[in-house]
Amino acid sequence: MGGPESARRPPGTKWAAGSGALRTYGDHVRARRLELGLYRREVAELVGVDETTIYNWESGRNAPAEKVIPRLVEFLGYSPSILPLSPELA
Repeated sequence: MGGPESARRPPGTKWAAGSGALRTYGDHVRARRLELGLYRREVAELVGVDETTIYNWESGRNAPAEKVIPRLVEFLGYSPSILPLSPELA
């Protein structure tokens, strides 16, 4: 769960996934986490899941459970009106 991407970043630091496209929930979570300079542990507390869950989303191992998505959307700073999200974010 360590690694360079888990290090705290200064607020405003941007992260781009591969080509710069944010395609999965994990891509969005990682980008927002790094933008805010947060550790996975801190995001987990805000969203109400385990730190390992955040790691699994960011690494593409799995997607968020449907019951977590409203809290995740709030963390990401997106309008709740975007729900349901497009299938490629599943």
